[in-house]
Amino acid sequence: MNPMEPKQCPHCNADLDGEDIYEYFLRIYSGNEKKAMETAELFGWAKEHPISFRLTIGEYDLEQDRTIGHRCPVCDTEIPSESN
Repeated sequence: MNPMEPKQCPHCNADLDGEDIYEYFLRIYSGNEKKAMETAELFGWAKEHPISFRLTIGEYDLEQDRTIGHRCPVCDTEIPSESN
């Protein structure tokens, strides 16, 4: 998770931190640690820097070719970020 982004929705206080990426793939691959680690690393996860999935809805602008914002999946409120 980006440290500049809130861990909770500023409007409804919903938890925006999802499941740890490695733990998710460990569960999906029925405990196969090697396969879970290989897949989690593709998402930027590392033992020294574990990260979680984000539960926000990304808003993408095709003309700018970038994510321009995020919304809370619970209350549909725009979530301010440092990059907007």
